[in-house]
Amino acid sequence: MFREVVDPQHVRGRLQPLIEALKGIDGEAVFYDGDLFELCAGLMLHCEAIIDQLDSPHANGGGESSFSSDQGGLSQAASVKDLALDVGLRALTLRMMFEGEFKLFESVVSRLETDLNDLKFSGASSEKIQACETHARASAEAHKDNCRELKDRIDRLELFMATAPNYDLALLAGTEFQQTQEV
Repeated sequence: MFREVVDPQHVRGRLQPLIEALKGIDGEAVFYDGDLFELCAGLMLHCEAIIDQLDSPHANGGGESSFSSDQGGLSQAASVKDLALDVGLRALTLRMMFEGEFKLFESVVSRLETDLNDLKFSGASSEKIQACETHARASAEAHKDNCRELKDRIDRLELFMATAPNYDLALLAGTEFQQTQEV
């Protein structure tokens, strides 16, 4: 809509540094918050899409935006592309969450070793040592289970992404992206 009055150099000059900054956001920078990470990654992708529009054949006006709809609904190709973008973004977010969960697992295991050594050298009772070990091992197992679950979700989404450019929608069955109707 505002294409005719937008200076492409201005847009590129403002968005490119933002894109570069957002590329530096990792899980640790957002305390492994999946929603915040996905928001940052989504903003980066949206900014990249705007810059891509500047480079498109229709950049000087006369054409419709790549975000436009055809007769009120997105075309099938655009819908599948949008779905693939969402799936890819979710897989990226899940990888970040996996990294955080794995770090928690490693931390629990490391802490267990340290705490057990401290308890043994301080002369703690075997019951107290056993209780500490049982609690820490249960916590480590919970993190390990979370890692397995995240890895399974990542693998399923990446399997779908590997079917590009035709995308096998059946591979999304049982995921949050399962399609109830043809896209």
